[in-house]
Amino acid sequence: AHSEHIAQLEADAAELRRRNDTLTAARREAEARVARFRAEADEQIDGIDAVEAHRMEEVPKIQMQIALYAKVVGIKWDYDESVGGMLKGEVAVPTKGVCRQFEIDSNEHDDFDVANELWALMEGKQPALTC
Repeated sequence: AHSEHIAQLEADAAELRRRNDTLTAARREAEARVARFRAEADEQIDGIDAVEAHRMEEVPKIQMQIALYAKVVGIKWDYDESVGGMLKGEVAVPTKGVCRQFEIDSNEHDDFDVANELWALMEGKQPALTC
């Protein structure tokens, strides 16, 4: 009986070692996956950081281009009042020494008509679409 008990304990110990080996292998595999996922996440974060850095470099350039464009064409937009498709602002007409205010409903006119109206205003012509 004693030898049977020892044999059973040895069998139980062997089973526990097998389970331990299986769990150890599963843990190592899980740790390897975690490391792989961390590396992938780091790569994605680096990519996002690069895009964000590029965007942060572009914002001042775009702001400068918009400011230069506004200065060249002489349009001063009233962003606070330009809501719901209404385009509001004023156009400087240096050849006539005047500023013309405009208010164009872009919902009622296509982009082509709006652009033509703004160009006409910049050239000092009487507004056709403005209120």
